[in-house]
Amino acid sequence: MLKRKYRWIGCDTLSERSAAMQIAKKRGIQLNVTRDMIKNPFDIKDMDRAVARIKESVRRREKIAVYGDYDVDGITATAIVYKALRALNADVMYYIPDRLDEGYGLNVEAVKYLINCGVKLIITVDCGVTALEEVRYANNNGVDVVITDHHTCGPVLPEACCIVNPKREDDTSGFKYYSGAGIALKLAMALGYSLEDFIQYAMLGTISDIVPLIDENRVIAKLGLEVMNTVKDPGISALVEVSGITGCIRSEDVAFKIGPRLNAAGRMSNPELALKLLLVEDADEAREIAVELNRLNNQRQSVENEIYQQAVDMLKGYPLPDVIVLAKEGWHEGVIGIVASKLVNSYNRPCILISLSGDVGKGSCRSIKYFNIYHALKACEQYIEKYGGHDMAAGLTLRRDNLEKFKEQINFYAKGVLRPEHKVPEVDVDFMLTDEYYDVNLAEELTLLEPYGLGNQKPVFLCKDLKVSEVRNLSNDKHVKLRLLSDRGKEIEAIGFLMGELAKDVKPGDYVDVVCHFDVNRWNDQVNLQLNLIDVGYSKRQMTRFYAEYLSTFKDMLLEDKLLVGDSKKLTVAPTAIDENKVDLLLKEGSCLIIMYSFRQLIGFMKRFSDILEHIGLCFRFIDDDRDNILLINPDYMRLDTSRFRNVILYSGDYYTTHYRNCNVYIVDEPGGKLLYGEDIYDMIPDRSDLEDVYMCIKRFHREISSKDIIKALNKNPLKVDLCVCVLEDLGLIDTAKKSNGVYYKIHKLEKVDLSDSPLYIKLLKIRDNVEDFFTSKNIV
Repeated sequence: MLKRKYRWIGCDTLSERSAAMQIAKKRGIQLNVTRDMIKNPFDIKDMDRAVARIKESVRRREKIAVYGDYDVDGITATAIVYKALRALNADVMYYIPDRLDEGYGLNVEAVKYLINCGVKLIITVDCGVTALEEVRYANNNGVDVVITDHHTCGPVLPEACCIVNPKREDDTSGFKYYSGAGIALKLAMALGYSLEDFIQYAMLGTISDIVPLIDENRVIAKLGLEVMNTVKDPGISALVEVSGITGCIRSEDVAFKIGPRLNAAGRMSNPELALKLLLVEDADEAREIAVELNRLNNQRQSVENEIYQQAVDMLKGYPLPDVIVLAKEGWHEGVIGIVASKLVNSYNRPCILISLSGDVGKGSCRSIKYFNIYHALKACEQYIEKYGGHDMAAGLTLRRDNLEKFKEQINFYAKGVLRPEHKVPEVDVDFMLTDEYYDVNLAEELTLLEPYGLGNQKPVFLCKDLKVSEVRNLSNDKHVKLRLLSDRGKEIEAIGFLMGELAKDVKPGDYVDVVCHFDVNRWNDQVNLQLNLIDVGYSKRQMTRFYAEYLSTFKDMLLEDKLLVGDSKKLTVAPTAIDENKVDLLLKEGSCLIIMYSFRQLIGFMKRFSDILEHIGLCFRFIDDDRDNILLINPDYMRLDTSRFRNVILYSGDYYTTHYRNCNVYIVDEPGGKLLYGEDIYDMIPDRSDLEDVYMCIKRFHREISSKDIIKALNKNPLKVDLCVCVLEDLGLIDTAKKSNGVYYKIHKLEKVDLSDSPLYIKLLKIRDNVEDFFTSKNIV
């Protein structure tokens, strides 16, 4: 059955003519950006002092070291400041700490090394604001430190000669959310360079470091992409080529193709390799470095996939904890953070992966919206040697012999924080769209909002009640393509990447609600709208279709004398009574056939087992699905083959059990469920008063009346009305006419008849009596 992957939240209604304009207003961004929107770099606290000290070093020919970081933001920030100083003829070197051996930020050993190299001024980029001891050591050895950083400041600032960081409490420049490369760009501009000289490097760091793409960051990202697409830097051009990017470079290319390859150097090898690519001027050398970065990225992906699969295997066979904590000897410390993020996406639980080495474990933590991982670690600090981070990501070190205690403590803490709904992933929907917006022009207009990123995500839309006309799998069933029809008959194509399983649950004729992005699909000189699917769910109209199919199959079974209702003589084996907790366990084991007659029980079942619906095929009367678990409504027992199932689970009343050879047979023993079933039967099977009501309704109308109008006038179940007219037709009291717009009835003769002359009425009466006897015997009514 179709299961929504997310909780859909938000969802406004478009009220302006321009969708892009309304979205931009809602997000507080401007559609059109210009270089004039970049503020004066000297507005940032200490920028003037930093420039003065740097120019003094250049003039004195002092050796300067640019101290960066091993991620894309740190690498690009280093490249900007290094290139700027080199062009000023400064005596400059760079230093990037090793991720595994040194970790993030300034360290005393690195400062000692720089002192031995003759450095008199250290300029930090993307780090330094918490380096109290390291700055003090540099000062004591005659080395000045200029700190440029964008991270949150501690309660005490280092005693550096100047600290350029908009997050200082005494900074009044306004914007606080630059990346490290963004701050480096501002420093270069303060040194006299133009915005365009280094903006493409700042763009790489800004997009890769996932800072909000609003205000000046939006300008840096948008104009930086424009420069990258026009000015061909040898290193970036070589990286674009090996990344397989063709056409215009977009923010998604930076985030998912260029950024990961630059990051691969720091994760798998020497981070300086990525920096060299940004500094190189020879195209052949650039190509050689880019090929190596591509190889390292492939290696990183291979290691990542291996660790991910190991983690998934470690979770199998156990109840999923509130906080996933997994540890293994030798896991790559440079990769476990990425794997932790993937596990969070897969299970929507906070995740901590720990690489064990001897008596010590080093871990990477990733979290979800409703669980502050830093606060959680603080609650477990008696079992941790050291930790640091923020609400969504952190790192820790612990002793191996404290691992199990730490697992218990953090999950104990989580029980007081996480609620069940927190464990269901959410998708923020911007707007619900109606038929007039299903147009490629809207998709093209939305490109004005680019580049996308944190604070300016790609718009998400809800489109309701779309009719499925075609379902097709792509790439060996990995992806799915749908052709959809709107209420007004507009044909829309939709693609679901990595959603191939959807083809099992969505069939032509179904009605669905979809959450999606609007994209432009250009193919063979054709430009069309394409929905990029995020999530798909049954629409209300589809539930109505299910109900119609339920009524139709119920009627067929009834008229063919194949409906077993309260017929205890058919029982030859006593099923084992179970509750729905046991059903849950059996379904997770697989190979289950569930048999049900009640539509109300079907609705309850879909709610109760919503987390595993995608593993259950829904069938009416016959099994036409190859999934391991099947929910069969109104089965035709004469054609039922249960040989492929290990377990048969019965809901509602009595059943044939002679068919269930070599199966474990269970019955869900819940009086409330049986009562729902009984109410369904009474709601569908007419009695004498129902027949009188339908007959009088047709009679009052004088001429012909449609079945829809009878149902509306009497507010009765559609099948009950249908069976009533079948009995009346059986008795010769009415005439039936099928037309293009429905079925119509009119009075044929006005005379008293004996209802017992209708075989169908006798059959219906017996069914009602059997149901009443069954529930009376079970003390349910």
